[in-house]
Amino acid sequence: MSALPPRASLRPQFTVVMLYLFGFFFVFALALALPALIRTFLSLPPEAQQDLELAKRVTRDALRERLPLACGAAVLATGLGAWSRRLPGLRSLRARAGS
Repeated sequence: MSALPPRASLRPQFTVVMLYLFGFFFVFALALALPALIRTFLSLPPEAQQDLELAKRVTRDALRERLPLACGAAVLATGLGAWSRRLPGLRSLRARAGS
């Protein structure tokens, strides 16, 4: 009676880290662009508030110099969340790295 080898379990930590990284990036970029968008649309007359091209230009201008800040904040938030075991799916990373 030979024992079967243990089944390999799929633990896609890299994929989960990338999802958290892109999610945090999206949230931080939106938080940085939203004040400029709101300020622009409140200053427009009511009939011009449907202009999609204006929204694209305002967002691009608002994020032009702040994009590295959003990227750095996303990396920092993902790293701190993984290190402190607060992010679901990444709680076992530090435990396995120590063993």
